[in-house]
Amino acid sequence: MDKFLMTNFPTAYAKAMNELTLGADPIGGTSSLLNKLSRGLMVILAAYAVFIFVWGAILYTSGGEESARSGKKKWQKATIGLVVGLIAFIIVEFLKNYTSQSFGA
Repeated sequence: MDKFLMTNFPTAYAKAMNELTLGADPIGGTSSLLNKLSRGLMVILAAYAVFIFVWGAILYTSGGEESARSGKKKWQKATIGLVVGLIAFIIVEFLKNYTSQSFGA
């Protein structure tokens, strides 16, 4: 057992450290990770906004005046959330481009 650990530990340690530092280039790896994260969150936000728009449309067309009012409120909230999300995405993209130009990553 000791021989197995002694021969395989350096390889496992090197592999774990490579994963923890996000590869040989930690700045590029972090940038790539943040890029994937921001794009993934934007996709989730867009899907959620579409869901809320559809839900609002169903409420708007399904019943009386109270239901229509509720549907309109859902549309307003989804629009505000989508605009805020787009602004945040634009800010993140700007900062990413600015830091890559400034630090050469």
